[in-house]
Amino acid sequence: MEQNFKYYNLNNFQNLQRLICLAKENVFEKDEIFDLTFLALLSNESIFLLGKPGIAKSLIARRLKYCFKNSVNFEYLMNKFSTPDEIFGPISIKAFEKEEYARNIKNYLPSANIVFLDEIWKSSSAVLNSLLMIINEKIYKNGKKEIKVPLYLLMAASNELPEKNEGLDALYDRFTIRYIAEGILKNKNFQRMITNSVPVEISVEDNLKITEENYYHWLLEIKKVKVNKFLVSFLMKLRARLNHELSLLYISDRRWKKITLIILASAYFNNRTEPSIIDCLVIPFCLWNDYEEEVKIKKIFRDFFIENIQLELYFKALKYQKKIKKIIAVINKLKFNIDYKNFKIYKIKNNVNSKFFKIYSSLNKENYLLISKDDFQSLRKQANVFLKIPFLRKSRHNQYHKVYLRVKLNDNLQLKIKNHLNLFFIEQKHDDQFFNKPYLLLVKKINLLKEKIVSILMQKKDIVNYLKNQNCLFLNNYKNSLLNFYQKQHSISLKNEQKK
Repeated sequence: MEQNFKYYNLNNFQNLQRLICLAKENVFEKDEIFDLTFLALLSNESIFLLGKPGIAKSLIARRLKYCFKNSVNFEYLMNKFSTPDEIFGPISIKAFEKEEYARNIKNYLPSANIVFLDEIWKSSSAVLNSLLMIINEKIYKNGKKEIKVPLYLLMAASNELPEKNEGLDALYDRFTIRYIAEGILKNKNFQRMITNSVPVEISVEDNLKITEENYYHWLLEIKKVKVNKFLVSFLMKLRARLNHELSLLYISDRRWKKITLIILASAYFNNRTEPSIIDCLVIPFCLWNDYEEEVKIKKIFRDFFIENIQLELYFKALKYQKKIKKIIAVINKLKFNIDYKNFKIYKIKNNVNSKFFKIYSSLNKENYLLISKDDFQSLRKQANVFLKIPFLRKSRHNQYHKVYLRVKLNDNLQLKIKNHLNLFFIEQKHDDQFFNKPYLLLVKKINLLKEKIVSILMQKKDIVNYLKNQNCLFLNNYKNSLLNFYQKQHSISLKNEQKK
């Protein structure tokens, strides 16, 4: 699929990657958080960051506004005394005078594009319950009116998980992407962090900034990316594996649906017409509910990824094989009986696909008709009875047109046309067949498809390089770590086989 980033100067994968790199500038060891945040943003989903204070969670949300033109940001530190007025806006006095209950939502969450709510689980139930409809349906009920919320991304953070049996499961399930954030681990990066300033503002050229029109156009384009057979098989197998190994893990149908949407968004922004296994790397960041599950799911996904690393290529080869079978079926339909001597190619009008017998007069063999094999058999079954049968007659321009005649067939295979003096004879040549003109083009197409299958088989042998060369706008480091692990496991298994 050749992407047209409508009304936007980011025409390709490299330029969109450049915008994400600008957002990451001078923020160390936070590549995965930025990638997942952008993926949530571009697929219109929500993200939850779990981690201690002071590790640049709010900085990420603040930098996003510099990637957009005229975007409205809303940020709030929640606490148990937080009221709906502080989040959704104060009560409108004008509306109150008219005996209406409504809020003044300007510059508050219902009018914002990018929202960051810190310490979200410490807020009151009145605030959290109102977030449910906003996250899922992008609608806020302001008095009697339902307002469409122009929300691109809701990003929440906390240093704790939601308490169980507090009625927060529904809200927690709305956060499709989840990530456990940590501080800087490598000494080199720590030294760079303390010796360099980390400004909130980043300099992004105006022609690189995303407009509201761009954003909503992309959301429509993402929906056009089809869920292919590979993705269906991959998700069904993974779901079965998780049910087997983590029987207590609960993943709602809604979350599976949203995971699929994020995978399609990844495929779209990586210039792919259909999802690849690379687009599935986001899955382990969408499934866990607590610390223990996060560790187990990452391990299960890593092993599952390695086992099914060639699944995508299998479905590609299968698709080409099915195309070849369809083309061969078309070629078989283009076979007709013809005079063996001159090999003249008949242009049959209306794409008649059945075999034909030649009907000619004993007086003149040059002027003949064609009758289909099926119609001939029906005449034989009802011998000596006049039937209305379609024939093909050749015109001046060597094209055939259909004519209907009332005919009967006698026991000697002589055909009598009603109100006609002459008897016509059937020339049967079962073995002398020819192919219509498109045949050569179809053979070429088959050869091209065979070449593609051969290239896929070659890619299977060198699967690591094949996947490394694929576009990976998001989670590239995670992809490389999985592929490195696969190479190690593969080399160990080869050594074991050699020993045996």
